[in-house]
Amino acid sequence: MAKCIHCGQKKGKRLCPALEGFICAQCCATHRLQDIQCPADCTYLQSEFYQQGRRNQKARSRGKMFIEIVENNFHSEAARGFAFMVQADIYWWCSGQGKLPNLAIAEAMESACSGLAKIPVVQDSDNPLADFLGKLLSTSSRYEALSTGDFKEDSQRKVLENLAAIARKHGGNEDPGKCSSFLEVTSSYFDQLDFEADLDYSPLEELSNKNEAGAEKEDEQGSGLIIPGQ
Repeated sequence: MAKCIHCGQKKGKRLCPALEGFICAQCCATHRLQDIQCPADCTYLQSEFYQQGRRNQKARSRGKMFIEIVENNFHSEAARGFAFMVQADIYWWCSGQGKLPNLAIAEAMESACSGLAKIPVVQDSDNPLADFLGKLLSTSSRYEALSTGDFKEDSQRKVLENLAAIARKHGGNEDPGKCSSFLEVTSSYFDQLDFEADLDYSPLEELSNKNEAGAEKEDEQGSGLIIPGQ
C-alpha cells in the first residue's frame, strides 16, 4: 500500500480527491479544510465529522468510568496519554485473543516494564499479553514520542505500576484471577470507536515498522495515538 500523499509517513488508506492520491486517516482528519482544499462532495468530508462525533459521544457516555479512572489517577497530560495508549493496546489485544481477568492484565503490565528500558523481551508463554505490551513499549514510536521532558522511563513505569494496581483492586472482593471488570470498563469506552478512523491506530504496523537491524520506524513522525474528545 502506498504511503500517505500528505505526510509521506503513514500508509495512505483513503482516496483524497483534493490531492488526487491516497491519504492516511490522521492527515485526513487534521488537515481537511485547513491546508487541504476539500471539495464539497468529498465522502469523508460529508460524513466523517458527524460519525466521529457520534462515536466519540457514545464512548464518553458509556465509558464514563474508564475516563474517570484515567483522569483521577493520572494528573499530567503525558501520564494520561500514556495510560490511555496502554489500555488501548490491552483492549486491541484482548479483542483478538480473548478476555483476560484482572490479575492477568495486572501481571502483564508489570512484566512489560522491561520494554521501557529497551530490554529485549523474553517470550513468556504464561502471559502473551506481557510479550505484546513489552514489544510495543520497546519499539513503538507512539510511546517513544511521549518520552520527553520530565516524562521519561521512570515516570512511564510508575504509570504502568499504577494501572496494574488499579487492575488488581478493580473487582473489589471478587477473585482477581476470575473477575474481568477492568477489561469490561476499558471495553465500555473503546467498543464505541472505530480504531482506524477515530484513533489512527494499528499496533501491527508499529511492530512491523521496526526492521531486524533496529532501524527507525517509517511512521515515526506524527505517530501519536489520537485521543478523541481531548
